[in-house]
Amino acid sequence: FFLLQEHLIYCSLQDPGSETPEGYSFKSSVSVWTHAGRLQLDAKKYMEIMESFKPDIYEIFCDGDTNLESSKKRCSKSVDHTEDFLDECLRCHNKSKVLQSNAALFGVIEGGYLIRERLRSAELTAKQKDPAISGFTIDGLHNNGRTPLDGKMDFEKAMEIVKETLKVLPDDKPRTVHGAWTPQQLLRLAESGVDIFDSSLAYILTEAFSAMTFRWDIDTGLDVDQSKSGHDYFISLKDERFAEDFSPITDSCSCLTCRKHTRAYIHHLINAKELLSSTLLML
Repeated sequence: FFLLQEHLIYCSLQDPGSETPEGYSFKSSVSVWTHAGRLQLDAKKYMEIMESFKPDIYEIFCDGDTNLESSKKRCSKSVDHTEDFLDECLRCHNKSKVLQSNAALFGVIEGGYLIRERLRSAELTAKQKDPAISGFTIDGLHNNGRTPLDGKMDFEKAMEIVKETLKVLPDDKPRTVHGAWTPQQLLRLAESGVDIFDSSLAYILTEAFSAMTFRWDIDTGLDVDQSKSGHDYFISLKDERFAEDFSPITDSCSCLTCRKHTRAYIHHLINAKELLSSTLLML
């Protein structure tokens, strides 16, 4: 019903592009956040929504309320709750002709930053022989939104969790990790075996009036210290230095924004609070 018949629709419980408040997950329900405020869902209601949405792919109802600071108890509960939710979601999925014929279901791996809990979650989910499980999501590494970008997580620790988890999951089914990862981090995650990522980084940068730029002319023999390279993949067009910059965002890009508009023009649109500024940055 989204009128996007030519595109795949993936439904996740939480929005990777918006920060998720902590402390609102319970044994039988999880809170989601809408423009109207907090909405508490249980697995049955969530599955009714999925049946109405008819997505191509959706993840199971899950308790992903964990991050680098989560306690052992919270990490353990996230696994226990999610496994209970998995059983309920599979029952509902297999009773629904709509979901069976139209939607692929992804199991969700929780456990915060405790490797033993991650492995427990991965083993419990992977041992489910139900053919409805078509892939896996490694969740609960951060609180979504800008948290992966703002120093609220340790990427090296996250990589360790991802690598250990992937060893348990079957490699003949796709594995996804949500989040606004930097391009360098995305490449490392892909190299480790993650297959699918979302577009929350592009969305978050657009909301901050920034444009992604990539340098393709770097000498392949150059040893680049990524820890000192800073934000070398985007520019903030709110910056006054672009007020008289009549070059495109990226010279080598062929998108409509780069072909037809300049940095100075988009800077002007931002200052004038024109909606067209965000539209051009999203292209």
